[in-house]
Amino acid sequence: MLACDFFHVDCAVTLQRIYVFFVIEIHTRHVQILGTSTNPDGPWTAQQARNLVGDLGERAAEFQFLIRDRAGQFTTMFDAVFADAGIQIVKIPPRCPQANCYAERFVRTVRAELTDRMLIFGQQHLRRVLDHYLSHYNQQRPHRGRGLRPPSPVQPAPTAADPTSTVIRHPILGGPGRPGALLRPAPLRTGLARFPRIRLKQARADLLPQTPYVLLGGPQINGVPVQGFVLRSVHHRDNGHRGLRPASRLRRHGV
Repeated sequence: MLACDFFHVDCAVTLQRIYVFFVIEIHTRHVQILGTSTNPDGPWTAQQARNLVGDLGERAAEFQFLIRDRAGQFTTMFDAVFADAGIQIVKIPPRCPQANCYAERFVRTVRAELTDRMLIFGQQHLRRVLDHYLSHYNQQRPHRGRGLRPPSPVQPAPTAADPTSTVIRHPILGGPGRPGALLRPAPLRTGLARFPRIRLKQARADLLPQTPYVLLGGPQINGVPVQGFVLRSVHHRDNGHRGLRPASRLRRHGV
């Protein structure tokens, strides 16, 4: 069984809203990003469906149903593509996203672990970040529904605890490679927070973040790769978390 849905990401510089179209295999929890677009209309969505059926190939016979909502992007052309492959479309009831719970749970996961902790500068940056995250999600991240095993593990399942074995952490997107949390709060010294070839401009004491996040990976400024950002949480009167904003400007050394 398959499930598909959209989620959006707002760019920090261009202020564009990019829609991400994905599909998840419910049995294995394997996720595939079908495409990103600022205007996902009916023909675009139908073309992504054709690409998915072509990528599945003979595996398309393993799936009998596709769960989707009633959004306007899913036209009769979209349904016809899967009908030709022998996959029946299952529409969830109106205003009932819980019926597509597997897709909605992935949206919550990718927001909590990735998009809510990074400033996305454009569509190309978003695709590159999603590719790295999906590699971690499908091959390394444990899932409770699969007995703490990844959807497509690259290593064999451990058989018994070995006291001589060690756990190796690999950085992903510049953050610590801890499963389930790609990025974590990092300490920030008062004054300059130095990164490779990037300097954080001196900020006032009232602007220093209480919960800084060190994020790596991004575009280029004057030909220099931007390798670090410091963000601070934004809290309103109701003490609700409403996203992240830059703590101060980034300035190149010698400029």
